[in-house]
Amino acid sequence: MIPPALLKKAFGTPDEANLGFAVSGLFTFEDSNLDVFQLHDYKQTDFYHGVNRPTEFYYTLKNMKRAQRRRVKSWPSIEEFWALEEPKPFRLLASA
Repeated sequence: MIPPALLKKAFGTPDEANLGFAVSGLFTFEDSNLDVFQLHDYKQTDFYHGVNRPTEFYYTLKNMKRAQRRRVKSWPSIEEFWALEEPKPFRLLASA
């Protein structure tokens, strides 16, 4: 868990992902043993989830009756995601 804005501030703009629609950006690192690591967001933006619906949709009675984890929610755009100051989960891929 790390704020996306902090990553962007430390390492610059993330590279475009070649992992399909599930990833909006990634950072690639290489250590002294030539092992490669990729740090990326996974299913965190509307790039994966699609265009958000109108705000009223998320506050309908049907949606609000669902458990918190099952509610339909809006997702940030790619630009909004990488500007967030709150910690978000990231995934790390490593070569063997």
